[in-house]
Amino acid sequence: MDKPAAPQASAQALVQPVKVALMTGLSGSGKSVAIRALEDSDFFALTTCRPPLFPMW
Repeated sequence: MDKPAAPQASAQALVQPVKVALMTGLSGSGKSVAIRALEDSDFFALTTCRPPLFPMW
């Protein structure tokens, strides 16, 4: 008996859109509190990210 062919997923079907939230503010403005709230909502948060780490879009 032949095995059924495995379904092939296209690369386009595997790509998920990404939403990015950029938070800025002065020292003492509550950024850390907001970051913790986002993390509690299952977001991945960075507190410091240098501009060279971002790809050119």
